[in-house]
Formats: sequence, structure tokens, C-alpha cells
Amino acid sequence: MTVKVVGVQWFNTCGIVRVEDDITGLFHYYIRACIEGNSEAADIDLIASWGSKFPNDAGDVLFGIKK
Repeated sequence: MTVKVVGVQWFNTCGIVRVEDDITGLFHYYIRACIEGNSEAADIDLIASWGSKFPNDAGDVLFGIKK
């Protein structure tokens, strides 16, 4: 799956990213703890590549897509 990161929320050392699937156009959310010393860009790539799936409904509320 090829994805494009379209948003990120930080909670201390944990991040949630919103990604768009380039093929289907659907949005997904992933969550993961970050590695101390990484750059923000490296952490975002890590979350998008290796993060755990985060519920879409909760992600939509968190990112202000739904109320």
C-alpha cells in the first residue's frame, strides 16, 4: 500500500498519523510510540510504516473531521 501522510497529532512521546491510501483514496490512522533522538520526519515515517491501526471514527474526531 502506498500512503501519503496528511496529518499528525503528538501526545508526549506518542504520535498518531492520518494517511491517505494513494490507490483507494481512503484514510487510515496509525499510532505508535516514538524513538528518542529521531527527527520528527523519521518518527512520522516510523508511525506510518510500523504503527498500530487506530480506529477511524476516533481518528476523525481527534483530527476534527467529525464532531
